[in-house]
Amino acid sequence: MVTSIPNYLFPQIITAFKTKIGCLALVGSFATGNYSPQHPDINFVLIFNRPPTGRDYLRLGRIFSRTVHHFDRQFDIRFEYRPFKFPPPYGPKRNFEVFINPVIADISQLSGDYPLNMPKNILAGMKSSRKIIFGRDLLGTVPTTVNKKYVLKTASRDLGIFITQLKFAALSHDLTLPSPYLLNETISLGKMLLRLGLEITLSDHQLRSGTYLKHIHDLPSIHRLYQRHYGQKTADSARLILRARDQYDQWKHNSSRIFAVYQAAHHVGTSTWSKLSQLSQP
Repeated sequence: MVTSIPNYLFPQIITAFKTKIGCLALVGSFATGNYSPQHPDINFVLIFNRPPTGRDYLRLGRIFSRTVHHFDRQFDIRFEYRPFKFPPPYGPKRNFEVFINPVIADISQLSGDYPLNMPKNILAGMKSSRKIIFGRDLLGTVPTTVNKKYVLKTASRDLGIFITQLKFAALSHDLTLPSPYLLNETISLGKMLLRLGLEITLSDHQLRSGTYLKHIHDLPSIHRLYQRHYGQKTADSARLILRARDQYDQWKHNSSRIFAVYQAAHHVGTSTWSKLSQLSQP
């Protein structure tokens, strides 16, 4: 079972860094039990009491490597560091894929406009879903309340990163055969674009309440909201991205499906940029 992966990984992290860890928390869909069975993401936050050293990163890297090899007959585990992407380090995909997304920081990074090096509106979802594995609830102390002014101010930076990563994804993989790598990157970046595209349309009250977070991964809700704010074509593109998450294991072998999802994500990015430009005008 996929749950055996964190059960193996986290005790190793705790043993290696016990006195250095301020907080280790499982976050996101896996923490709440609402993850996609076809495209499971294990997201966790590791906050050190002091900035980790080069030796600490190497030790953590060895733990990650052992985890990959420990499960290599059951799963193809991919460590990701969204929104940044690196070439897959562990060979071709053979088994069922599991994606692990760590956020690694230290307590000096708990404040400011970008706590833990991410916008507060993105961090809010992690905070609301957190499940503390070890240490103090430092994640719960991070201020994540935002207003429309903050979202519009930070959106251009984040949107630029997501769109740039998406563009280069198409240039980074062998497309003469079906590319699961491209489909995975497209789904990951597409979901970030969908969230950002929704948040820039919300009011101060909606952003403060955070109730919109429950709609982020709900296909009917996303389709309805995008239809209202962006029109039918962008709403259909949003639906295709979320469908790809739930159909990942089937679609990753079909180039036509992969390319359709990629074009849908590209269209959502373009539409969001256009909407942001309109909303940012004085």
